[in-house]
Amino acid sequence: MPRRLPRLVLPVLLAVGWITASCSRDQGPPRDARAEATASAAQRLQGRWLLQSFQPVARLDFAVQALLNAQIGQLMVEVNGMNMSMRGPGVVVQRTYRIDEAYSDHLQLMVFDSYGVGFRATGDFNGNTLLFAGTEAPWAGRGTLVRLP
Repeated sequence: MPRRLPRLVLPVLLAVGWITASCSRDQGPPRDARAEATASAAQRLQGRWLLQSFQPVARLDFAVQALLNAQIGQLMVEVNGMNMSMRGPGVVVQRTYRIDEAYSDHLQLMVFDSYGVGFRATGDFNGNTLLFAGTEAPWAGRGTLVRLP
């Protein structure tokens, strides 16, 4: 013959279950640290930046080096949502980007040209400065962007 639980046990079990469910509901779903870091990096990228410096890994041909020299201190990068516009002497470019990885002050992203070809870059925030590294020729190298007010 099955044993019956005393009358008070069932209400206590129901109360414990209700309290447990309500506590876990108040905390919300577990946070995804990667998604939070990516969202934070995307937010930090928003705004206007000025190209302060760029040092290519490989020597550039004369025309490309001349174009680069004209952009230092002149090229403005504006990030709005997932879009980037770059404007400088003789240069007007629209790009989209995707952040692939982010943690602390570091991010890794893909910048896509109008044909959908991706160019990998990394960056490190340092106050109002973004130290970046491009990995695709001819723009493989290290540079600095400074946030504009």
